[in-house]
Amino acid sequence: MRYTPTTIEWSQIVHVLSKQAFQAIRCVLPLPTSRTLEQRRRREILFPIGITERTFVVLKGRLDDLKYGGPVGLACDDTKLLPSLRPHYDSERECYVLLGCVGEPMVLADPEELSRVIRQGKVEKAKKIRVWTIKIPLPRVPTIVLAAMAISDEQSAEQLFQYLQRLLNGLLSRGIKVISYAADGTSVERSVQRLLTASATQYNDYTIPHPGGRPPINLHIPLVGINRQPMAMIQDSNHGRKTYRNNAFSGARVLTLGNYTAMYSQFRLGAFDADGPLYRRDVEKLDRQDDNAATRLFSGHTLHWLNTSHPDLVGATVYLFVFGELIDAYQNRFLPLVDRVEMALRAYFFMEMWEDFLSRAAYAKSKHFLSPEARDITRFLVIGLLQLVIIYRDHLGGEYPLLPWLLTTEACEHVFGACRQIVKDFTMQDFHYMVPKLHIRLREHLFLSELSDGKERASGYNHTYTDTRGLDIVALATYPSDTDIRSATDVAFSGAQNLWAALGVEVNGLGSAHTGLARMPSIRTWYDEPQDSDDEDMESAHEEEDEDELDSEEEPDMLQIEHAIAKAEAQSMDTRTEDKVNSLTYAAAALCVQRSMTMYVNPITLASRNAQAISDMAKELADTLPSVRDPDERRPFWEGDMGDIDFDRLVAIRRAHHTVQAEKGVRTRGHVDSEHTIVPPVDVASASSAAPETGSKAAIEHARQAQERRLLVKIKDVLKDVDEPVRGITTGTGRDMRWRQPAAGGRDGEVDGTEVEAPAAGTAANAVEVAARTANQVRGILLP
Repeated sequence: MRYTPTTIEWSQIVHVLSKQAFQAIRCVLPLPTSRTLEQRRRREILFPIGITERTFVVLKGRLDDLKYGGPVGLACDDTKLLPSLRPHYDSERECYVLLGCVGEPMVLADPEELSRVIRQGKVEKAKKIRVWTIKIPLPRVPTIVLAAMAISDEQSAEQLFQYLQRLLNGLLSRGIKVISYAADGTSVERSVQRLLTASATQYNDYTIPHPGGRPPINLHIPLVGINRQPMAMIQDSNHGRKTYRNNAFSGARVLTLGNYTAMYSQFRLGAFDADGPLYRRDVEKLDRQDDNAATRLFSGHTLHWLNTSHPDLVGATVYLFVFGELIDAYQNRFLPLVDRVEMALRAYFFMEMWEDFLSRAAYAKSKHFLSPEARDITRFLVIGLLQLVIIYRDHLGGEYPLLPWLLTTEACEHVFGACRQIVKDFTMQDFHYMVPKLHIRLREHLFLSELSDGKERASGYNHTYTDTRGLDIVALATYPSDTDIRSATDVAFSGAQNLWAALGVEVNGLGSAHTGLARMPSIRTWYDEPQDSDDEDMESAHEEEDEDELDSEEEPDMLQIEHAIAKAEAQSMDTRTEDKVNSLTYAAAALCVQRSMTMYVNPITLASRNAQAISDMAKELADTLPSVRDPDERRPFWEGDMGDIDFDRLVAIRRAHHTVQAEKGVRTRGHVDSEHTIVPPVDVASASSAAPETGSKAAIEHARQAQERRLLVKIKDVLKDVDEPVRGITTGTGRDMRWRQPAAGGRDGEVDGTEVEAPAAGTAANAVEVAARTANQVRGILLP
């Protein structure tokens, strides 16, 4: 029987959500079998093993289907892998290979030879998986998993660079415009990026004159491959924000900023004051990988609280302002590109002046400055953003909008999180088998992205890269001229000087080549103990981002419902409880299908829909003439006297620049302040904060979200009676039970890929009646 693409889409959504609900619906509707759907998923993407010719053929085919020939971003990250060796049939090589060993998979030709090399210790089990993803930097386009390689903990930057070089050679030789390579903040990853830069045979040296008379800022863009493709080296901005947070919370250093400091005890007040914007889990028993906590700390609300409740904490205020602005130069959805340049350069000059101040005051940088990792990440963030602006403007002709939040490793981390939702502790073979379902999850995230809860505590990673609220494509496609960049540089330098004046430091000479200032009193006049070396990092083990941290996040309501259903179906329960769970499952399926049908696409329709979206966006950009920008219109950062900065203006700037996630993520109990709130200049953001009118789209959306929350509460109530607590990631017997546990007796399901008999007619009829009744109720809420 042949099914329409819409039927296949609908069936895939319900089947991924709950196999039991899908089997019950099949009793009354002509739908494909579970085996048919799984076979279609396996055929959707035959994920290549290792880095082979087919790796690039598959990607090129996807881009051709989309009719897309623009820039793409390459990102790389790794996570923990369950060490295990598994045989796997490779259709490309037409033989069995051994998955789970470090490096390229080993061909299994002779069992005796395999046994011999294992006894000799020549086969090493991989403890990590390294994944490369391709991101088309346009909104509403899903991530593409390019390649995966099993690695060990001890592999050097040189060894990892060899994998990267093979990938880039294959991509660039096929005309794929890789304009950026993103990695997280570890020292090994930064070393790989430096090796890539050093491997280029030519460079585009774009220089920005230094307003302080120092040597100019040289972007030094590498031209990689035979096509001399310009490529920017990018650090993940969310990792950078957490690094700045961890530096400020460190007990091994006190960040000294002129007459003031920034330290943990100051920010801790934000969780214990009645009007503080932080939660207690943000400062006590904190999760160092918590994206939401870091976003709250650097939000404009925290600056407002410091300015009103603790105006004496000037160092903490300036610290949050400077580095919060740097991160939002990447994360903001509507700011013009010239403003992003100014925000990044202000952080660059501020760091430069900070280092000058510590040197002249003879303060040990190991105790009073950012960690070496944070300093290096800052340089990568600033230079990388400037490189992207020049590449898009000069080498791509300004034809595409620059969306810098999409050119990071956040998509890689989301891939790992989705993997662990499918199999908590997966092997290399598991990863290859789950890729088809993984791509469905990634596409599903596109329409769940705006529901991410910024108020979650200790929730680990929180992925917002698909959030398009407040998006201004025109501003992101209007590129600054050289005159604009020079003007922004002057404003940024002046702003950094004014900030240091507010910190009580005489600004003449800071950040410039001038050396005529009298030397500041040395800290040695207070203590006789010797100073540590400036290059010593007293807390590098605590401050460096942990690349092995498991990817975990608190998902939106719809995904929480999905997880709760899966957990309930795995438990043993009586008939009454089982009927209640089934009823809630059907309601969840109706909600998910209603939302998914507007966004979800399968391989048959993915190419045409995405191609149409890209075509519409290109037409919009072509019809829009960028506004002419007069450099004389740029206002200085502060027009008052040095050292007399109005911090209300800093608060206003942060609130105007921070993201919707930061706006909605702070603690608000007893802390409602709408008077000073600056709403981004877009209708979507302003509409989200207003009460929806009855019958409007916003009211319908609000009702649907309320329905999801009520459904989630009911499912959790059912789970209280049948839940068996399982803590942590299990291995061995626990994992084997998850894989081999049969479906409950008498219910539809599958055991080891074999379909189980349908339930008795009476049971199926009752189940379908409940499903239809629930679906009609939900449809009445969702539809206007």
